[in-house]
Amino acid sequence: GLWKEGILKDCKVHKSNPEMVDCCALYLLANKPDFLSDHELIQQEIEKPGYKVICYPKFHPELNYIEMYWGAAKRHARENCDYTWKGLQENVPTALNSVPLEMIRKHTRHSYQWMDVYRKGLTGQAAEYAVKKQKSHHSI
Repeated sequence: GLWKEGILKDCKVHKSNPEMVDCCALYLLANKPDFLSDHELIQQEIEKPGYKVICYPKFHPELNYIEMYWGAAKRHARENCDYTWKGLQENVPTALNSVPLEMIRKHTRHSYQWMDVYRKGLTGQAAEYAVKKQKSHHSI
């Protein structure tokens, strides 16, 4: 009973007028409870064997230590690159293994510090200051 004759698949009306709930098929379905509670297929597949999916907020790489690890591995790959496909295939595993475990742990602690200051309600420069001043033996 949701389908109306002439309804578009997608439109831009709901972006400028949030009260408009039946402007297009995508917006109409996206706001139904069964669609809102459903997960992406990849998340469903990961959760089947009992694993959990944790999604980090977009545009906050400081919360994901894997981004810091990946950055260190890319830096090593760039510094040791001969700019050939064969060289890249040999270099990538070496680059990934070049990041010491202690550095990964350091990145993890740094991410947890950011999570902690965000949980306490700090944002912007105050959050940056708190993370910079936070040490393992004391915190702000």
